[in-house]
This record gives sequence, structure tokens and C-alpha cells, in this order.
Amino acid sequence: MTKDTDRPAFPTAYSGTGMNMRDYFASKAMSLAMNRLRQSYTQDLDNDWHWDKDDWDAIAELSYQMADAMLKARCEE
Repeated sequence: MTKDTDRPAFPTAYSGTGMNMRDYFASKAMSLAMNRLRQSYTQDLDNDWHWDKDDWDAIAELSYQMADAMLKARCEE
């Protein structure tokens, strides 16, 4: 999975390397990860969601798992 993994997502002559493709894909996948984890929780009486550190860690991990899958798919083309 080395193809494009560390290449910049938005290369320019002025900004250096910028964000890499893995980080870019993970940022795009984050909202899906949040929705997936939220579906497994129940709402409290105030109809409000409560997230804790373990939730944020799980969201980050799931986002990068999705990003890695996207990078793998790019390499298989």
C-alpha cells in the first residue's frame, strides 16, 4: 500500500508537502465513522448525545481504517 500513501493530497509549490492522502481520506471518512458509532448508542432523556475519550479514539481508528481501505483500492487499479 505504498502508492500515494505519503504523497501530498494538495501539493503546491508554496506549501511544501501539505496533508497526505491517508490523512485526507481519514478526514473525509470521519463523519461516516461518527454516524456508525452513534447508531450503537442510545439517547439520554435530554435527547442529547454524549461522547467521551474512548468514543473519539474509536472514531479516529475507524476513520483511518476506512482511509487505509481507500488507499488499498487505489493501488489495486
